[in-house]
Amino acid sequence: MSRHFSSCTGELLEASAEYFVSGGVCTRKRQNVEMADVRISGTVTNDDQRAYIKIETLRGKTPMEIHSSLMEVCGVETVDRSTMSLWAQRFREGRLSTENDLKSGRPRPSTDDQSVECVLQILEEDRRMTCEQIAHSAGI
Repeated sequence: MSRHFSSCTGELLEASAEYFVSGGVCTRKRQNVEMADVRISGTVTNDDQRAYIKIETLRGKTPMEIHSSLMEVCGVETVDRSTMSLWAQRFREGRLSTENDLKSGRPRPSTDDQSVECVLQILEEDRRMTCEQIAHSAGI
């Protein structure tokens, strides 16, 4: 590849590169990169996809069109069509948040060091306490 001296920067430049001068500043032209060529699917989370679904739904796109667009970028990491349809329906019905709803069910365990030490101390005092009594005494 041949090189030549740039009068605007004082540097050697590749002859095949495209440059332009504007206001006395020499700048290399940017190249457009297709998203499909980059394949950044590892960086597109489900939350990102949900936000994209919301925006495209508000623009009037169908779930199939949205799914096809996401498949180009995310590949196999794209959320299922049924999940996409469910979220699109929720957004069409007026849902604003892209966050998950709170779920009922079994509470998370309290396994931090302070809670474990507290439970062990309670059990040393009275091994016949029920789980509910221990939880109430430990405040968990």
